[in-house]
Amino acid sequence: MNAEVNLKEFTRFIIIGQPRTGTTFLQTLLQSHPQITSYGELFHLGGRFRTDFEAFVELVENPKRHIRSKIFRPPQKPVKAVGFKIPYDQLFDNVFLYPLNSQDYTDEEKVKRNAYSEYIQEHFDLVEVRERFHDALDDLIRDDSIKIIHTKRRNILETKVSFMLAKRSGVWHSNMGTYSSESFRLDFEDCLAFFEETRRLEEQYDALFSAHDMLTLIYEEMMEDKDALQLSLQEFLGVDFQPLQSHLKKQNKKDISKLIANYAELKAQFAEGEWSEFFIS
Repeated sequence: MNAEVNLKEFTRFIIIGQPRTGTTFLQTLLQSHPQITSYGELFHLGGRFRTDFEAFVELVENPKRHIRSKIFRPPQKPVKAVGFKIPYDQLFDNVFLYPLNSQDYTDEEKVKRNAYSEYIQEHFDLVEVRERFHDALDDLIRDDSIKIIHTKRRNILETKVSFMLAKRSGVWHSNMGTYSSESFRLDFEDCLAFFEETRRLEEQYDALFSAHDMLTLIYEEMMEDKDALQLSLQEFLGVDFQPLQSHLKKQNKKDISKLIANYAELKAQFAEGEWSEFFIS
């Protein structure tokens, strides 16, 4: 068996960001490096929790202890960096507590997820569960030795469109199929609320983790120069450089002005405000 790495000899990291800003692409890149262990969305009933009910119950009972003892424990060599991903909506809202109806899950997975949710409601006090997760998040925020990778998208309208395409198609990642190319309408007030909420969340989590060593990655720059992305990631995490690979590809290559049926109308409505830069077509 490989010897464990001393706590001071490895990097702990968390990926945070709005969904549809490249967090999953980033996750798969990191997973391709032999010196990096990344657990994906820790607070989501995917991956390990689909087959490890005991770990799921342990997380719910004491998320802070689970993170410290099972995730951020000293890894086996050659691993030098260990982390996981938390989208914005999972930082304060424990999504696995609720029934699952998303199209990106099979009926079998929905049954299992909902069974987990029912188990929690039957055996735990939901208020206490949320308090435990908030306490775990506070613990992560206080520990400024944890490095933060924060993903953002310069054009938040692109984030909105990507989310709508995934939701309508049930295709959240490129290995699940292809988007529907059928155009759709977006509501002005809904877009405005999304822009404002996304910007608020970006600023909120920049502030929450301001004491941490943080690497901010912009989606457009990630896609434009993947070599620079790989270099900055590996330098930040303190691992030996090697080419990284991801099985995921950019899903939408169609101009958003062709996808949004009322694009010209929205462009005119946002023309005078701070969000006008999103309508560049």
